[in-house]
Amino acid sequence: GTVPAESFAHQRYLHGHAYGIERAERAGGLRNLLLLLSSPLVPLVLLARIISRIAKRPAYRGKLLIALPWLVRFILAWAGGEAGGYASTVGRRLRGDAATPSKRHA
Repeated sequence: GTVPAESFAHQRYLHGHAYGIERAERAGGLRNLLLLLSSPLVPLVLLARIISRIAKRPAYRGKLLIALPWLVRFILAWAGGEAGGYASTVGRRLRGDAATPSKRHA
């Protein structure tokens, strides 16, 4: 069936958040902070990757233009989640709480 756009955007946010937490927890303190500070670039990087792939396939260029508003919405949802994951990890480290969310709720 069809998934409502709002549900899909929420899923992208949650997946981005989980990815941000996982990536930040593997990083050291300074790298974690750099990930957080550079997170506003994530939507641009993701969109550039998609466009570069589509550019190699002329048959899809028109479809990209049609899908672009939705694509941007979902990319922004992912990026917001990823940034939130970085921020929550930085926050936990600053408070001295090394437990990951999954370990806290286990």
